[in-house]
Amino acid sequence: MNPNTFTARHSLRMLSLLLTLTLGLPAISNAESPSASSPVELTDAWVRATPPGAGAAAGYGTLRNTSDRTVRITALSSPLSKKLEIHEMKMAGGQMQMRAVADPTLAPGETLTLQPGGFHLMFMGLNSTPQAGDQVELTLELDGGSPAQFTLPVRDAAGMSHH
Repeated sequence: MNPNTFTARHSLRMLSLLLTLTLGLPAISNAESPSASSPVELTDAWVRATPPGAGAAAGYGTLRNTSDRTVRITALSSPLSKKLEIHEMKMAGGQMQMRAVADPTLAPGETLTLQPGGFHLMFMGLNSTPQAGDQVELTLELDGGSPAQFTLPVRDAAGMSHH
């Protein structure tokens, strides 16, 4: 075998691998972002891993309206759960209370931080147990627009409160 042939073949394989990795990285790094036509982005998003038998899971991140119009989230869904809502935790009468947010709305440029102890995604009626390393699909239905779809990683969160 001609050593130059091996080198050329090897170089082509390496170039092919490099191109695949380089061209694939934007898709991986933007896994949380919807298509360019969506007025909503979700960044730094993740779902908390749950123990077996848990009926609910929480998700976190930052929702941002990137458009010049007010956007209302009309529905949320995920294959992970039968029901998905944005919830808010706040003190009322000296007690921490959690409630669903009806028709979450984002003004142009507004962000909504989803974090433990505040606003968060609430996956209820789990169809499976989210474990660290899993990926969770999430769809936001927006008024006057197409759905925004996201993929969120599942992470462990030892030592954090339930929501």
